[in-house]
Amino acid sequence: MTTVLVGLMFIGADLIQRTVVVVIIKLRPSARERILTSWLRGLSDIAQWVFERIGGANMEILPKIPALPGTLILMNHQSLLDIPIAVRCFDGGYPKIVARDRYRTGLPLISHMIRLYGHPTVRPGEGDAEQLRSLREMASEVAQPLVIYPEGSRSRDGGIRPFRTGGLKAILGAREWSVYVVVLDGLWQSTSVGGFIRNVSSMRIRVDSVGPFAFDGADGADAFIDSMERHMRTKLEEIRQVDKTTADS
Repeated sequence: MTTVLVGLMFIGADLIQRTVVVVIIKLRPSARERILTSWLRGLSDIAQWVFERIGGANMEILPKIPALPGTLILMNHQSLLDIPIAVRCFDGGYPKIVARDRYRTGLPLISHMIRLYGHPTVRPGEGDAEQLRSLREMASEVAQPLVIYPEGSRSRDGGIRPFRTGGLKAILGAREWSVYVVVLDGLWQSTSVGGFIRNVSSMRIRVDSVGPFAFDGADGADAFIDSMERHMRTKLEEIRQVDKTTADS
């Protein structure tokens, strides 16, 4: 039932977003940011309600990060649910999320959302100068918080993959940042449709954060990125230890 409801939600929300939301924005362009915020946070609330009340999952999202310009979130990557979870980590507002370029087409709701919200896209593994320049220009001007998944792709066991540093360096070099490391666990076994159906009722999703860390470029990006990767690994170990202790008790 949860799988069917999520599928229907994506299809229905995609239709509403392409028609009603777009029309309202055109009629009230001065309220664009407020409309986009309400729509995205509403979708995230509905998604959490479906997973918890219908599916039986448990979601504990602890971060309450202010949605301010100059805020950068480094988040680990376990599934497509990372996007609505990232939205719920903010205390109001919405973030710009760095997404894969191939997600711009073919995905109900998500593809149109990337274009509507102006989320920046990248092609991992193609660190060409033009792509990095565009990413840096976007980061220097963005008025919303920015979320990036520095691993670039998911690991098989939910562990932290080595950071891909090209895009992250371009973003860090654009301005001074207040950086948070957001870590989630509990979704890595449910990335496929089959895994989701088998595991949704036993999902125990926990999200926590470390920070903020100020970055002004004084100590260099390499050392800072290494430090953030260590913080992410340490926080994931802490979350898993808490979950293990809870399960044992």
